[in-house]
Amino acid sequence: MEIPGGSKKPDAFLIWSAGAVIAAIFALGVADSFSEIFCIFAALALAAVFSLWFLAQAILGAFDLSRKKWRRLASLCVILGGVYFGGIPFWCASATAGDYIHLLVYYPLYRAQIHAAGEEKIASFYWGGTGFVGTAQSDRTLVYDASGEFGRSVGTAKTEFGKKEIWHLIGNFYLVVDWIY
Repeated sequence: MEIPGGSKKPDAFLIWSAGAVIAAIFALGVADSFSEIFCIFAALALAAVFSLWFLAQAILGAFDLSRKKWRRLASLCVILGGVYFGGIPFWCASATAGDYIHLLVYYPLYRAQIHAAGEEKIASFYWGGTGFVGTAQSDRTLVYDASGEFGRSVGTAKTEFGKKEIWHLIGNFYLVVDWIY
């Protein structure tokens, strides 16, 4: 492809494309903290967009191969390998970041409800759940505890029907995830 002025388009790595894939995976992970139903639809939409993107890149890769644009072809392979090997761990990390973003977005609402109920009381806020009974169902609850009682039980504990995980977020806020097997 020629650029006006007679010079050819340089052979370069596809940095913007890698950035778009990383942003899409991060957005999906953050959306998971807000709503699991939205996350399912977002994952399907992301899979459809990624499939179309992959098809387009495969066609462009064939043209790059015929034009000997090795950097563009190598960057496509690196991006696909990164998505294949790093997509799930990066999504999990972005889901953890999503918990903090979720708390930050709704913090004024939570503080108002805590203040109305009394600062010394324990307050809980339902954060959704996933799965069906028998398929690793989870229920997520944000807990505000000014006394620090939850702080002594941070970690993972077995329960009668599965396990309970308690994570400290910020200040007196804790995320409690009940897994039912």
